[in-house]
Amino acid sequence: MNDAPSRSEIDAKLEAAEARTETRFVQLQGDMDRRFTEMRAEMDQRFSGVERRIDKLVDAAEGWAKEMRETRQTVVSENKSTRLNLWIVAVSSVIAVGLGLYSIHSLSIATQANMIAIFQAGQATPKQ
Repeated sequence: MNDAPSRSEIDAKLEAAEARTETRFVQLQGDMDRRFTEMRAEMDQRFSGVERRIDKLVDAAEGWAKEMRETRQTVVSENKSTRLNLWIVAVSSVIAVGLGLYSIHSLSIATQANMIAIFQAGQATPKQ
């Protein structure tokens, strides 16, 4: 019965087990810190690639917006000249119609005058 460990032996075994557990815990914590650092570096690398792509898309969108503003400006200036051309055509058409009606009226008056002159000439000639 003397094989029973003494209190100091039990305390020593517990301290050794506690030291081993603490060592394992520190190793585990170190492994976790290392793995976390690796994952963070990998994520930073991936996100930097995503950021570069986003920057490229933003630059492209800014270029498209600038191009659209320039196109809009061109269309607006072309619309101004088109409106001016439409006004010129409309005014010219009104003038042409007016002149056409005036010439038809003048032609009608001239025709009537000629017919009256012919009629009067026919009346002035002696009957045979």
